[in-house]
Amino acid sequence: MKSFKIIFLFYYILFHFISTIKSNLNDPVLIVLAVNNYYVPYVSVMIESLIYNSNRKRSYKLFILNTNISLKNKENLKHQIKKNKNFSIDFINVYKFLENKNLKIFYHLTIETYFRFLIFDLFPNSEKVLYLDSDLIINVDVSILYDINIKGKYLAASKDIDTAGSFNYQFEKRKYIKDVIGYNASDEYFQAGVILFNVRKIRKKFSSEVLFYIAQARKWELMDQDILNFLFKGNIYYLNQKWNCLMNWVGLIKNRCRIDYLKLAPKELFNEYLEARKNPLIIHYAGNQKPWETPNCDFSNYFWKYANKSIYINQIIKQNKKNNKKKIFKLILKNIKFKLRIIFIINSIIYLICKTINYFGN
Repeated sequence: MKSFKIIFLFYYILFHFISTIKSNLNDPVLIVLAVNNYYVPYVSVMIESLIYNSNRKRSYKLFILNTNISLKNKENLKHQIKKNKNFSIDFINVYKFLENKNLKIFYHLTIETYFRFLIFDLFPNSEKVLYLDSDLIINVDVSILYDINIKGKYLAASKDIDTAGSFNYQFEKRKYIKDVIGYNASDEYFQAGVILFNVRKIRKKFSSEVLFYIAQARKWELMDQDILNFLFKGNIYYLNQKWNCLMNWVGLIKNRCRIDYLKLAPKELFNEYLEARKNPLIIHYAGNQKPWETPNCDFSNYFWKYANKSIYINQIIKQNKKNNKKKIFKLILKNIKFKLRIIFIINSIIYLICKTINYFGN
């Protein structure tokens, strides 16, 4: 009798496991992107990597939130996924949702960073939605991420190792994270470039309008990312760094690299990041260095692998040369200004020496 119960339990678990897999295969993967017209060529490369690593037995629905994507670019992206019957793409113009909103933008970020707030109102009947930044390369089937059981948390995301590092060497940053965001530890803050949102749970407590209201209430250093951390802290499922592996920029701050600062993060998190770099599932070109502007930057080989398959490859190369010409011109101008400054200083010194000699000579 006992052996019969064990056999029955085994088959019950096996049946449940198979049923779950079949159920997941039937569920489309809902992916939301926030894109402006300028970024279309680069998001095209990201989509190419997404398609290449997808599961042919699974369906993927892409929703691109935008305000200004041209008809030609929309047609290009539609054409890009046309040959893949398990992919669909829809463009949602969100301009009306942003009217009369005073949203602050800093650094290299654009207004599109706030678009992810609209997910909770635009997809009210969805259980979950995967949000992806545009400056990513996907090296794995994202349905694996989509199917993760996040155990009733508001969202799943990777810890922001950038913030974890700066927390331990910047007093003002540490004070801000503690006093404003409400985190006491350096490795609680998450990075918002890859997020699996539990839409059903979030909608029970928050709406998109509430998030926009909070965004306008004060100056947030990292804008929407700070707000999401502020609202959902304590209810986050942390993903491995492999799911949002930051590239290593070089020379942006006093000839140092990003890893120099990441070393200041908790040892366990830093080691996880180093391990993730060996086999990154999703690469994030977060920061000022992008492969389409700095062709040999860290992890650039992954970008160019898929860029070569993109309909925009010629445009990307042309834009890259244009950007480099601007950088070279700025360097030349900077160098000229530096030389003129040196000449002015030398002339001033010579003038003073001559005046001094003349004074004492008389």
